[in-house]
Amino acid sequence: MIEGNTIYDFELPTDKGNLVATKHLRGKLIFIDFWASWCAPCRKQNPHLIEVYEKYKNKGLKIIGVSIDTNKDRWLKAIRD
Repeated sequence: MIEGNTIYDFELPTDKGNLVATKHLRGKLIFIDFWASWCAPCRKQNPHLIEVYEKYKNKGLKIIGVSIDTNKDRWLKAIRD
């Protein structure tokens, strides 16, 4: 992570069908986590992401998880597990 780096604007759906747009998060501290349901190391890091979020949420940290799954059902099952 490098402070001050910018990302391109993008929108992605949430599990509830809403859209998350990075343009609404400008100026915020954002961690983008790319993962997949079939990626064991990705899934193993989830407790650590929760720990980091709990530690820094009061400082404005937002975590955006971006699944690279091509099967929506697997993606949804993974976030519920």
